[in-house]
Amino acid sequence: MQKREFRYRQLKFILAWMLVPAAPFILFVPDLLTPIEGAAYYTANTLIMAAVVFGLWRLMNALPGIQRKGCYWKENGITVLAYGGRTEKLNAVTELMLTDRHASSQGINLLIRNNGRKIGFLSEALDKGTDMKDTSFYNIYAQVPLENPQLEQEKDINGDPIDFWYKAK
Repeated sequence: MQKREFRYRQLKFILAWMLVPAAPFILFVPDLLTPIEGAAYYTANTLIMAAVVFGLWRLMNALPGIQRKGCYWKENGITVLAYGGRTEKLNAVTELMLTDRHASSQGINLLIRNNGRKIGFLSEALDKGTDMKDTSFYNIYAQVPLENPQLEQEKDINGDPIDFWYKAK
């Protein structure tokens, strides 16, 4: 298999970028709103904080250090990931999860636990019309259970399989 590229967002940079501009709001907005009393104080505080976080999420695609590239390929029947200066052979996967999209999501997440190490990716922002199965994360997700027979689909409390979640038993 030839190398295929995937794009992801670096979560720790997202958190850092969100904390730096949001810190003044978090520290000073409650003080500015002290003349307001009762439920109005909490309502105003919540609305302002929600607007700040929403605005920062919209900015995330334009800030430096957020967008990253990686690639994956097969080597001797095992999927190999190369990202952020690291190369990981996915030969001892104990958990694999792909989050599906929901109303407030801009992308999907891929979580892999391999050799005791947690590997997590947040996809780039996806258009609302993009199906999860059309993403490179899904391509990686679909290969790993085939190469790691110890993985079984996780079940809910009723015994029904949970979509997109595998664990080693």
